[in-house]
Amino acid sequence: MRAPPRIADAARAAILLAGAIAPLALPCSPARAEEPGLPASGGVLHVSAEPPRLLLGRDTTAELRIATPSDVEDVSLSASAGRIEALRRVPGGFAARFRAPSERVPQVAIVAALGRTPHGTEHGWLAIPLFGQGDARVRTSPGQEITLEIGDRSFGPHRAGPDGIAVIPVVVPPGVREAHHGFKPIDLHVPETQLLHAVLERVTVLADRQERVRVVAYVVAPHGAARRGDVPLFEPSRGSVSAVEKEPGAVEAIWILPPGRAGEERLSVRLQASAASRTVLKLETVAGPPAVVAVSFDRDAFVADSAERVTVTARALDAAGNPVPATLSMAAEGAELADVRQRAPGELEARVVAGPSFGGRRQVRVTASAERLGISGARILPLRPGEPAVARFEDAEGILRGDGARASVLRVAVADRHGNPVDAPPAVTAERGKVLEVASAAPGAFDVRYVAPAVSFPTRERLVATVGGAKATAGPLLLAPAPGWQGVPQGGVLADVRGRFVGLRSGFALESPADWALPLEHGFDPSWRAEVEAMGLRPGGAVTLLGGAALARAVDASLVLHASATAGVLAGTSGSSLAARIAAGASLPRRPLTPFLEVALLTARSGAPGPFAALALSVGLRLPLERTHGDDPHRR
Repeated sequence: MRAPPRIADAARAAILLAGAIAPLALPCSPARAEEPGLPASGGVLHVSAEPPRLLLGRDTTAELRIATPSDVEDVSLSASAGRIEALRRVPGGFAARFRAPSERVPQVAIVAALGRTPHGTEHGWLAIPLFGQGDARVRTSPGQEITLEIGDRSFGPHRAGPDGIAVIPVVVPPGVREAHHGFKPIDLHVPETQLLHAVLERVTVLADRQERVRVVAYVVAPHGAARRGDVPLFEPSRGSVSAVEKEPGAVEAIWILPPGRAGEERLSVRLQASAASRTVLKLETVAGPPAVVAVSFDRDAFVADSAERVTVTARALDAAGNPVPATLSMAAEGAELADVRQRAPGELEARVVAGPSFGGRRQVRVTASAERLGISGARILPLRPGEPAVARFEDAEGILRGDGARASVLRVAVADRHGNPVDAPPAVTAERGKVLEVASAAPGAFDVRYVAPAVSFPTRERLVATVGGAKATAGPLLLAPAPGWQGVPQGGVLADVRGRFVGLRSGFALESPADWALPLEHGFDPSWRAEVEAMGLRPGGAVTLLGGAALARAVDASLVLHASATAGVLAGTSGSSLAARIAAGASLPRRPLTPFLEVALLTARSGAPGPFAALALSVGLRLPLERTHGDDPHRR
């Protein structure tokens, strides 16, 4: 049972009991109080009181009887004033005792009964008029007799004393605010009292789901009759309320509470026309069953250079995010957990140990689970490197083609002092060429698009990459553009290594540029080579038709070294056989012709003198047959 807050206090009652009531100087027409009629009541549960009215200061209790249908299992009672005690079951329903408030201010006590059945709840209510009593002090002429009329009763006559004060004991029904002496109204200084009482169908609901709570409010007139058409205002701390008048004096409302925090919610119910008619209902929202496990960190990321520890917390929550008790366990991928402890039922806390060297890892995944409930949760903690401390070019001494047009790609790696990749793009400058772009290629790796200047001979470049406090340099070798098609006429002498013959030779070779990555990376220009050679041998002569590959490497602007290896067929006076030729020489670059000197070894299974191996010394020219391919982006 719960008694509502009392509106009138002892101090206000004293105003009625000892307040001086002064007559008005001017007469006026008498104003009569509204006839009280029968006290208000209603609802399925029939509530009655014996006696039906109480005189405060004389009557202290009234016996209540609540007649209920047979399926009502239990009943709860509450009152807007006074209190309920000794609730018990009796044949035909329930009985209880209403104990009147101690103050003597005339008012109405609204008693509400809420009965629970297997199918829901039923309600009933009753208004109990509480008459007040006290002494009215009326100022008049000394010795004059005074009679006061209050409602339909008269009090007096009483004679005024020598001081002109007449003290008249009076009884004041609820709803009456003044008395009359003849035609003169006398203010009784009766304060406003509570005309409203409200009850909740339930006082506890679950916070993790939408709940609908029935609310019944009872409204009476000041004298205790049912008040029609005055629907109170319902002001919830959360959610919404819709209300409708079910019967005179009884308003039913539905409080819709959406999922939310657990705790206490309040519903204020008040009458707009009466400041004293206000009550606050309290509803407890409790957490629902565990639905999820939430994992959280005390910061956004783990930083390699930071000395502060990262704390991870796992909590079991209901569907609305309210903490609930549960047995949890915690595990981590990419790190270790230390100092694991239970802070509260359903809450674990630990320290993440992940560094300072991350070993290529970019994140830590922490998983917490309530295995018995079959629920779990996980969260990712990013691993962030420290400030850039180390930078390097992956191929600091590589070889690039210096044609002034084609873009090459160099890679720069950036790391912190612990070796963790740092995604901080460096600023790259070139001493001779032009840096077009620096783009991210991988964690801590950046591709630098660079155009080397056009060079005629091998030249060293200098590139510098800076980021934060880190600096890297690279010195790639720039080679001249690759040659195009070349004709190579030559002539010279040929001598057998065993001294059997000496002869003249002449030949012509055709070289076509080849795109070999590996030779270029070692500074060579590769080409395909086809050659034909005529030799004067004794007796007779021979012709070779050979094919193979050649390599050229510029040493500086005035010297190019070259070599070739070819194989094919030698045809002589005595027949034909397989033959092979290897050659090496040096060229003197000139435009448009390049003279060269070459030494070669030719071997054949047979010839004019039979099988032989001959050395040849030749001179010749390299003749460009087309423009070079320096402007071809698909060639190196």
